[in-house]
Amino acid sequence: MPPSPPIFVEKPSNEEVPSPSNVSSSSDWVANRLEFSWSETDEPHASRRKLILSKHPEIRQLFGREPRTFYITIGILCVQLLMCYLVKDLHLGWLMLLAYVVGGTANHSLLMIGHELSHNLCFEGNTNNQLLAIVANFATGIPSAITFKRYHMEHHQLQGCTSFRCRCSIFVYSPSLMFLPCC
Repeated sequence: MPPSPPIFVEKPSNEEVPSPSNVSSSSDWVANRLEFSWSETDEPHASRRKLILSKHPEIRQLFGREPRTFYITIGILCVQLLMCYLVKDLHLGWLMLLAYVVGGTANHSLLMIGHELSHNLCFEGNTNNQLLAIVANFATGIPSAITFKRYHMEHHQLQGCTSFRCRCSIFVYSPSLMFLPCC
């Protein structure tokens, strides 16, 4: 098997970390965040998997689809919707606490389920996994499940490819309190 191409790793710097308050313009901020250095190691997913399996071969039994993901997704989504009803008359302080603890945990769980569904790890085939990813995405309020799958698959296929540039939008805080797409 040919060696994997080198991958990008963020360049460590002894300089002060740039922040919106200590750069002269938003372009300086973006430029400082895009510095990279090369790593000559293999693509990390494959090498980490090989290392774990060599130490713990029993983990291979855990590979594959997990149909319970469907029920977990529906359950978390129902908790989110139920919480919307239950908090409608609460004081703002309680509302913020519950939104942070319960809502944040549920949203994170649903986004992680979306990641698993992008790898088709619930149902056989693509369509049902995509439909469940869309359902899991309801509570977040931002439709991103299908787009996430596309770019996440590119991430796996093109990791280490020097001609590949991220085409998804990421946002950087600028001194003018605006969010700028930088990728």
